[in-house]
Amino acid sequence: MSRSRNHLFKIIEAGLNSGELRNDLSKEELSMIIMGPLRLIVVRWHLSKYGFDLRQEGNKLWKALKKLIQKAQ
Repeated sequence: MSRSRNHLFKIIEAGLNSGELRNDLSKEELSMIIMGPLRLIVVRWHLSKYGFDLRQEGNKLWKALKKLIQKAQ
């Protein structure tokens, strides 16, 4: 988990440095915004006995998350 978090921090830092991500939130806050819903969707998938397409739901989630974390154009 620590390794994944550090990898995500590097991605977030790159997005912050390039101006792609909103800069009014810390990398810690942004990582929580990303990882929380991701973990929830995986738990839902597991509890449903893998009853939905995880990749499809993950893509829908990512589109919504992008709207939250991207810097306004």
